[in-house]
Amino acid sequence: MMSLSLLSCLLILLNLWSIPVNSTASSSSSKPATDSSVEIAAYYYPWYDGNDNFHWDQGFLRSKLEIPQRPFLGRYTLEDPATVDQHLEWANEYGISQFICSWWGPQNANDYVLLHNLLRSPKLGRNFKIALLYESLGLLDIFKAEDGSLHFDEQGKAYRTLLSHVEYMAQQYFSHPNYLKVHGGKPVVYFYVTRIFQGAYRQAFAKLRLTIQQDYGVDLYLVGDEVFWEGPDPSRITVWDAVTAYNMHGPPRYAGYPAVTNLFQDIENMYTQYQVVANAHNVTLLPGISPAFNDRGVRLEANHYPIPHEVRAELAGTGQYTTFWEGLQMAKRVLDNQQEVADAPCTIVVTSFNEWHEDSAIEPTVRYVPPSKKPDLLTMGYTYEAYGFRLLGMVQRFLNETNNNREHGHDDEEKNTPSMQQQASGSLTSTV
Repeated sequence: MMSLSLLSCLLILLNLWSIPVNSTASSSSSKPATDSSVEIAAYYYPWYDGNDNFHWDQGFLRSKLEIPQRPFLGRYTLEDPATVDQHLEWANEYGISQFICSWWGPQNANDYVLLHNLLRSPKLGRNFKIALLYESLGLLDIFKAEDGSLHFDEQGKAYRTLLSHVEYMAQQYFSHPNYLKVHGGKPVVYFYVTRIFQGAYRQAFAKLRLTIQQDYGVDLYLVGDEVFWEGPDPSRITVWDAVTAYNMHGPPRYAGYPAVTNLFQDIENMYTQYQVVANAHNVTLLPGISPAFNDRGVRLEANHYPIPHEVRAELAGTGQYTTFWEGLQMAKRVLDNQQEVADAPCTIVVTSFNEWHEDSAIEPTVRYVPPSKKPDLLTMGYTYEAYGFRLLGMVQRFLNETNNNREHGHDDEEKNTPSMQQQASGSLTSTV
C-alpha cells in the first residue's frame, strides 16, 4: 500500500516539475455544467488493490517496453485514500466531471474502494459525480452460452442475479449526493457489452425497472453498451435510456493509422446511424472515444491490433496525440447532431481514466522517459511516448474551446481545431 508520506513526496516532485494546472478550475470541485455544456466522463477502475496486486502483476504494455513508462504514481493501490484523492484532484483540475466506476459485485475489494475511499473523499466536492459500470461478463459469466452471448433464461435465474446486484446498488450507492442522477433524480447505471445479451433480457430489464421502482421508489436510467459495427437494432436500443460504445476496436480493416484506415469517419457514420434510430425512440446516444488501444502486454495470445496515439505515421513521436484529439472532435460533432431528447445528457465518455491493461488510460505517466518502439511483438512498430499530463491537458483544452464556443454561439470547428491536413503536415503544436 502506498503510504501518505510517499504520495506527499510524489506531489512535491509534481510541483517541482512545474506540471501545468488550470488556473480557472478548483482542485476540489468541478464547475456545474450549463444545459449546453459538454461534459467529460471517464471509465474508472478501482481494481488496483493491495491484496495481491493481481492487476499490476498481469502486466501492461508500458511496463514491458524497452524503457518502461509507468504511471506517474507508480504501482499504486487504491486502498490508500490518498491515491483516490489524487485521482479526483486531477480529474477536477482538468475538467473531467464524472467517473463511471467498474463494479464487480458487492462486498469485495473493488466495492470497498468505491464505498469507503471514493465516495468518502473530500476531493469529490459538490459537483463531481460517479456512476457504476455493471461488469456483465464477470457478474453474469455463469449464463454465458457456447456462442459467447450472455443468455437470460426464461426461468429468471439471470434476472434474479441481476436484481440482487442492482438492489445492492440501491441500498449502498444511489442515495449518495455525488451519485450521478438525471431527469429529476434517476440514478444512472452503465452496463458493459449489452450487445451480447440474448434470450429474455428485454423482459428482465423491464421487470428490473418495475421492481426497483416499487421497492426503492427509484426510476432507473440505464445505459447500454449497444453500439458496434453490426448496426442499430431498434428492438435492442429501446431497452435503454441511452446507448454508448465502450470501445469500437474490432474489425481487422482498422489495423493501422486511423487517418489511413478511415477509422473516425466510419465510427462517426456508425454513431450517426445509431443516433437516428435512438433519438426516434427518445433514447440518447453518448459517444464513446479512446485515446489509443493496445492490450498486447496482457493478452498477447489474442493478437489484437493496436490503435496508435497518432493518426498518421509521419506524426509518430511528435507528442501531438491526434488520435485522442480527433476522437474528441468527432464526438462533439455527434453531440451537435443529437435530436431533441428530453433532458439528454451532453456527455462524451472516455475509455478510460486508468485502464492500463489496454493502454487506453489518460491518467498521467512518468515524464522524461525516452520514446520506445521495442519490443516489436508488443508495439507492432508504433512509437510509444511517456505522455505525462498531456492527455489530461488535451481534455482541458477541448472543454475550454468547445464550451466557450457554445456559450458565445460559435460552433465553427475549423476555427478552433486542427484539420487533418495540419495534423499530417505536423503544423499542430501541442499546448499542454
